[in-house]
Amino acid sequence: MLGLEPERPGGRQHHDPSALPAGARRRRPELPPGARRSQHSCAVTSGNVIYCWGANNVGQLGIGSTTIKRRVYPVKVAGGLLLPQISGRGNHVCGFTGAGKAWCWGYNANGQLGDGSTATSTSPRAVAGNRVYRNINGGGAHTCAVTTGDKIFCWGNNADGQLGDGTTSQRLTPTHVAGGLALSGVSTGGDHTCALTLANANYCWGRNTWGQLGLGSSDNKSSPTKVGGRVVFAGITAGPRHTCGVTSANAAYCWGLNSSGQGGDGSTADHFLPVAVAGPS
Repeated sequence: MLGLEPERPGGRQHHDPSALPAGARRRRPELPPGARRSQHSCAVTSGNVIYCWGANNVGQLGIGSTTIKRRVYPVKVAGGLLLPQISGRGNHVCGFTGAGKAWCWGYNANGQLGDGSTATSTSPRAVAGNRVYRNINGGGAHTCAVTTGDKIFCWGNNADGQLGDGTTSQRLTPTHVAGGLALSGVSTGGDHTCALTLANANYCWGRNTWGQLGLGSSDNKSSPTKVGGRVVFAGITAGPRHTCGVTSANAAYCWGLNSSGQGGDGSTADHFLPVAVAGPS
């Protein structure tokens, strides 16, 4: 089952002629007109058929139109694609076929569909390039994927460096993450991204206002930066504004925004380094 989180409005970005069409201005992600939060869900059947339901104001259900603004029951995504994995956190959804070809649909104001445009799509649209992917993860208004060669590519909004290419330039097609890391998986948050290397080293990049990168500071990073502390994680997941990881011994740690206790340590203080999740009360 795919749970989806909101795309976030905000300030402005700098224009980069190499990344955007002439005359276009780079922006922080914007909510679709009339939308306050993502209100749809998608799921994959045992036969890799995709069904979605809920809000459809920007084509996030992938059914070929927005004439019907919501569906209260599962409907099949258009195009007949079989996608063993799907992912999305904002008002867009991405997945890849059994052959590793990536497809996306829904809201695309920041290029999060990766097809070279900012046009929203009501049906699956092929991500640019001929790469073969084995893992894909959709963030608030950006997307990242890992190839079968263990390289990571990201596209979409990059106001806080969440694409990890060393810039804050929006990208409409996949761009290689800096650093040359060999990665086993990637997880995209609202405005940040985290990944796990084949050697189980943990890296994060992007927005760090609440310490969600786990570096011991609140400085944004536009390229992969190793998570602080001495804990080695076997898995890592980026939330909207916080991050959690689990060790090979199944111990859980979280860091970042904690105003609602999402860090699980018994407090509501934000954490800038990984903090152990408390045991059950």
